[in-house]
Amino acid sequence: MTRREEAGAAEVTVRNLTARRIEIAERDARDSGFIIPPFGERVLAAEDLERYRVDEWLAQRLVRVDRRGDQPGGERSRVSVYACISGYSLLASLALGAWWMVDHNRPNGIAALVGLLVTALFAQRAGWHPDAWRNMGRSFNIFLGLVLAFGAPAVAILYMRDKVRGSAPDVSPEFDLALVLLWLFISMASVLPAALFLFFH
Repeated sequence: MTRREEAGAAEVTVRNLTARRIEIAERDARDSGFIIPPFGERVLAAEDLERYRVDEWLAQRLVRVDRRGDQPGGERSRVSVYACISGYSLLASLALGAWWMVDHNRPNGIAALVGLLVTALFAQRAGWHPDAWRNMGRSFNIFLGLVLAFGAPAVAILYMRDKVRGSAPDVSPEFDLALVLLWLFISMASVLPAALFLFFH
């Protein structure tokens, strides 16, 4: 083995597994440590790794340390894919569960349970990475936003419809169509600001 190969074997790569910049401080605080960009990496000598507080980031699974010659890029891509699937499957499961609560259709309830199992499976395959938790939290927030934007106006309009039909039984059939259009207008107007922000983002 040549001297260059020996030096290469003594190197490690610290990889940032998050979409945020990470600064790893030195243990004795003589300097500010080093910074890793989002999903970036930093190559260090193996003996220099002990000078930094890398173990604190490893415990949170926010970074990964690999020996020279390892190929973690494919695994990192798989983690990102698993994290995305866990988030989308949770959103689908919540939507199917809400649908099942409205019409009590058994296939919708079964599909919601299957979605929860898929969410847990892919989150576990991702090693319960912070990105998986972040995607699941984002999906839950999207679901709550949709429930508030579409569910609350529907409840208010149905209450108004019952009141009107109770006081005026001979109301025209077009009244229900007008209520549906009113519900769509209110719901879409509620969702529009958030949708524009997401499109811009």
